[in-house]
Amino acid sequence: MKKTAGLLLAGLALGLIQPIGEIVSPEAWSQSVAQAAVVKATPVTGRYGTVTWRLTADGTLHLGAGQLGEPTNLIANTGQLATQIVLAQGGTPTAATTQAAADQVTSVVLDGPVKAPEDATGLFAQLRNVTAYKNLAQLDTSETTTMKTMFLVNDFDGSPTSLDVSHFDTSKVTNMDFMFYGLSQLTQLDVSHWDTGNVTSLMSTFRGDESLTTLDFAAGTFASLSNVMYAFGGAGVQTIRLPKFAPPSNFSGFYMFTNASELSTLTLGPATILGASTGLTTPKANDTYTGSWQAVGDGTAQNPLGEKFATGSAVAAQYNQADKPSAVETYVWEPVDRAIEPPVVEPPVVTPPDNTAAPVSVRYVDDKQQTLTSDRTLTGQLGDTYTAEQLTFDGYHLAKIEGAKTGTFSKSAQTVTFHYAPDLATGGDGATVVPVNGVVYATKKIGLYRTKTFTKQSRQFFYAKQSRTQRPMFVVTGYATSKNGHRRYRVRDVNHHSKMAGKTGYITANKAYVSSAYYAKRQAKIKVINAQGINSYRQVALKRKVKHYRKGQALKVKKIVNYRKTTRFVLTNGQYVTANKKLVIAAE
Repeated sequence: MKKTAGLLLAGLALGLIQPIGEIVSPEAWSQSVAQAAVVKATPVTGRYGTVTWRLTADGTLHLGAGQLGEPTNLIANTGQLATQIVLAQGGTPTAATTQAAADQVTSVVLDGPVKAPEDATGLFAQLRNVTAYKNLAQLDTSETTTMKTMFLVNDFDGSPTSLDVSHFDTSKVTNMDFMFYGLSQLTQLDVSHWDTGNVTSLMSTFRGDESLTTLDFAAGTFASLSNVMYAFGGAGVQTIRLPKFAPPSNFSGFYMFTNASELSTLTLGPATILGASTGLTTPKANDTYTGSWQAVGDGTAQNPLGEKFATGSAVAAQYNQADKPSAVETYVWEPVDRAIEPPVVEPPVVTPPDNTAAPVSVRYVDDKQQTLTSDRTLTGQLGDTYTAEQLTFDGYHLAKIEGAKTGTFSKSAQTVTFHYAPDLATGGDGATVVPVNGVVYATKKIGLYRTKTFTKQSRQFFYAKQSRTQRPMFVVTGYATSKNGHRRYRVRDVNHHSKMAGKTGYITANKAYVSSAYYAKRQAKIKVINAQGINSYRQVALKRKVKHYRKGQALKVKKIVNYRKTTRFVLTNGQYVTANKKLVIAAE
């Protein structure tokens, strides 16, 4: 703590202003905070530069078209717009009065093109109750040189979950200190197109943004950078991409990653220079991670194959020597359990006797070369015609056919491969086949049988017809066809409270009796039907819970996405919820 305080005080002596009155230990940076009470707004209008603004009774701050003014005598860590509200309401700007004025604002709307000031220090600072910035794309920042404390919230209780800053012209900006400080609910921030060539200081820029998981500076060179103390510290960032990072030769990444304790994926380019004491964390060994970093190399994030590093310092040290990596490289926490993609094994070439035709192998794979159903083998006489059957799968459409769908048997083995791609534009309960590892549920009474040809003797259990929320579910493990030509699913019972849980067998694949348990098509609105409600999450894997929704609540949907062999709905607030038909239903 003494060492940290000393470093921050040194920063103050150099003119680097800390945005809070006290020095907070790094251990306290990631914290849960109470939401500030919304203060009833007192309607008022004013003029700042050539922009006419008005605060309405519902807390909406409207900014008209024009050029915003430049700040004069702005109190440290206060907001330009908050100060204008105090003045218009007849008050004297202080840290307390500007915060009280800021607390009246719940949303900011740009009603026309607005030119940002050259000095945008604290432009939207203190607006901790603002949940939405509307039409932020109309903010012209092409002449702005400093964005220090631009969206700062002092007490780590900022409300917006996303900020559309993707259009910001940052080509002239030199200072981004504390720019997004204290936005604890922020989950999305697109900085991939930012020109950071003139940025010299990036101190504590994302501190307190504990819900932010990804930062992708895809175009950022940071060619003039000198100060990065705690740039990513105290945030929840798990992934940082700096593929074009090229700071000056004398650059020091001192404390750049200090207290970025959740950073587990880091991409760096060949021009990277880091210097000493970057603070890049060393992962802790547990059931998930080995405790080391590893370069992805020719592997994947789930199965890295590159060099291993015992500490974060060892990763950073590579970029302080002449023989540093010569290409863009991604480093991840080495996983204990690796997700290894099985190699695609082509059927061996079989040369049959002269009087025997070679078989034709038929494969059905998805866009990741994963098998959607068992391979089929067609046989026939030399010179006979064959036709490979094109199947349909729930949530997929045919992308291409490799090989001849229709041809003649020859002496050489042939392979026909049907390639399918995820198709979220269609779905529902059509006459399609759910892929292996997909989930189906019974819409009518069905039986589970030991054999693919159903008989009374092979029947294990009858599942009665149930209401939608109680329908029995099964994971598809394969396919079969009865001796009468009826298609079957080979399944495993996944009804946890059923006496048949875990049992395997065959059920009908008839669409009149079974259907995919997950939506495959975007619905504009859904309603929660599960008696216990559902949760929303920050991650598509339904991790990092955000909110609970009760039965009967209606939710607006932005889009639908694939996750393994299931789907998720993405709400308009950017959070993920289940697309399981037993838990939610399409609403009008």
